[in-house]
Amino acid sequence: MLLQVARYMILLLPLMACEEELPAPDQNFNASENKNRTIIAEVRHIYDFPNGLDSMVAGATVLLYSDRDVFATAGIAEKYRTTDSTGKVVIEFLDQSYYWIRTVHPDLGEVLDSVSTPEYTSSFVFIDYL
Repeated sequence: MLLQVARYMILLLPLMACEEELPAPDQNFNASENKNRTIIAEVRHIYDFPNGLDSMVAGATVLLYSDRDVFATAGIAEKYRTTDSTGKVVIEFLDQSYYWIRTVHPDLGEVLDSVSTPEYTSSFVFIDYL
C-alpha cells in the first residue's frame, strides 16, 4: 500500500511542478489613474489667397475643459498650455475621455473645438485660424 502511494506521488509530482504562479500586480502602475491620455495640438493660420503659405501660430493659449457648461461660459480651464515656436503643444496626464478646447491668440482671436481622448492613446488636434 505504501508503495502504491509513493508511485502516485511520483507520478503527480511533475504535474504539481508545472503549476504556474501568476505575478502579483504592481500596485504603483498607473497610480494616478490617468490612463496615459495625451492631447497633441497644432495651431495653424491658413491664408485666404492663392499661393499663400500657411504658417504655424506661436504664442496661442490652448485651454482644456472637461465640463461643457464651464466651457460655454468661458470659465476657468482645467489645463492650459501655450504653443511653442512650431505652433505645437502637448498636454499630458489627462483623466477624462472628452475635452472641449478653446484656443486664444491676441491677434487672431478665438477658435473652439473638441476632442475625445481614449485610454492609453495620444489624440491629435489641428486648430486652424482662417
